[in-house]
Amino acid sequence: MNTSPTTKMETKAHAKPSVSLLGADMEESMQYSHPVESIQQNFDKNILAIRQDFVAKTFGAHLPLRLKMEQEILSHFRLPGVHNSMLGLETIRGNDDVLDFPDMLRDPIAHEDAPMMSVHQVMETRLGLAEPA
Repeated sequence: MNTSPTTKMETKAHAKPSVSLLGADMEESMQYSHPVESIQQNFDKNILAIRQDFVAKTFGAHLPLRLKMEQEILSHFRLPGVHNSMLGLETIRGNDDVLDFPDMLRDPIAHEDAPMMSVHQVMETRLGLAEPA
């Protein structure tokens, strides 16, 4: 067993550095191919943080906590019969008047040929009061 200092040095020099040595910032920057891509990916999160900071400084620390709680509740609630409907969450975030790509090009489930059920019909079907269509 030859454990000379040169052998140890050579193995350390040729070893790949672990991700933990590079740090979290380096690991995150390796995920994106361009710096602008990371800005675009984190835009909504950054805007939300800026708004929460502004609200906390203006109205106190309780309001961002209340808004976060309301957003958490509304993120689990959607209108029955309407696919991908998060109207309450969009209203709280201020995105209810913004038209995005999914708003213009709906998913294939909600195209014109599919039978549309009213909210009442969907709830009656879920509760077992009516037969499924």
